[in-house]
Amino acid sequence: MTVPFVARSFDARELINVHRSGGQQFGAPPECITRFTTYRCRKPLKASLRLVSPEAPTLRRIHKHYMTDEITGIKKWLETHGARLELAVGRILRTNGWQARHGGYFVDLTSSQTRDLDVRASLFEGSSEHNGVVTVVLAIECKQSSNKPWVAFTSSEHVVDSTYEYALAPGNLSQVALLYATPAGTPMPAMLQRPVRLAHGLTTAHTDSSTTGPTDAYSSIRGAVAAAAALTRRREAFQRELARGYGLIDIVLPTVVFDGHLFELYIDEAGSEVIEACKVVRVVMPDPLTENGTVICTVFTLAGLNDVAGQLAADARGIASNILPHARKLCEGVYRSGPIQQIPGH
Repeated sequence: MTVPFVARSFDARELINVHRSGGQQFGAPPECITRFTTYRCRKPLKASLRLVSPEAPTLRRIHKHYMTDEITGIKKWLETHGARLELAVGRILRTNGWQARHGGYFVDLTSSQTRDLDVRASLFEGSSEHNGVVTVVLAIECKQSSNKPWVAFTSSEHVVDSTYEYALAPGNLSQVALLYATPAGTPMPAMLQRPVRLAHGLTTAHTDSSTTGPTDAYSSIRGAVAAAAALTRRREAFQRELARGYGLIDIVLPTVVFDGHLFELYIDEAGSEVIEACKVVRVVMPDPLTENGTVICTVFTLAGLNDVAGQLAADARGIASNILPHARKLCEGVYRSGPIQQIPGH
């Protein structure tokens, strides 16, 4: 019988080697293969083998042998590529109720350059009664490192102690809206609760200033903050120009997911230096949208995100629901106080 086989060119070349070796590497005697031809038909390279005995190797086995080698090589390459982590983050968030999308972009407000956003996850609440929509967004940068842990320098005393929950998102409108996220007499959502210690710095261990780059710890949180600021400004511009009379608010939280080992360094009450492994740290960064303002960037390990993604979703829905009745008035009040700059490139 003759079995057709369609393959890439490297498969056909390997089949030639199989023919020359008589198929012995597959445990078949030389007489099993009596004819082998290859020919081009426009794009695909086609090949056929004539098999003359039940013991002859099947093309399925030949195909599996060489494609397995190719897939193994791809898997090894993916171990150092961020795409696998991005897909894992998206799956975790979607499993826990978030709308997570890949392949977004934003225009950096500082450089005016278009940059990629690894994952954008969102949950929203809206109603015609309140004429508005409030969306909680995670602007996520995904990074990984198997041999260079990240170290956060944390302290229980920090400049944002009294205003922590309002600094979780960049921009005046978002920070004012967060004032309405927890009505009086209701417990504060875990998402807004201040941790025992905040980080005032984050660095990649076993590196120096000459070896830092776009994948190091500080560049990652800076990228997440830049993305959150750009998405916030985009929504503000849309609200101002095209959605007057409505209350459209995006609470965009800069977030980094790190697939690696995360540690924090702090001084305890006895004055001793402590280094502990952790799953989440919150880093204080400058807010690009407010003068002398600050914004919190949350850094999760992949395991840490998996632990809390469900709780984050519940908190996000509650926050959006609480802000929604005030969204229209908040937009009118903030936009009346001064103009919003146009997004670079739009």
